[in-house]
Amino acid sequence: MRHLAVATIPTQTFVEHADRALALVRAELRRPKGDRTSRASDADLNYALRRIEEMRRRALDRTLPERGARYPVLTRLVVDHWRLAGEIGRAIVALEEEYGRL
Repeated sequence: MRHLAVATIPTQTFVEHADRALALVRAELRRPKGDRTSRASDADLNYALRRIEEMRRRALDRTLPERGARYPVLTRLVVDHWRLAGEIGRAIVALEEEYGRL
């Protein structure tokens, strides 16, 4: 049985993308609820911040879970609360995909 190779990405690239996603989520939190681009609650946005910060830290510390254990938990949040075509949603989904390829 042949296995497909998964293209990896440089850690620094991932960290830069994580920093961008963090900035987008923080900006969303600063907006009044009526002006937000998502239907996410403050609790959901803060959860996204913590999860992205954890992924970023693990990448820098090289303490990543096994590839099979890197579940895209934020992608579900995006599907429920953001437009997938929106900037925040795209950034988070792409980041989780990259996390799986580190």
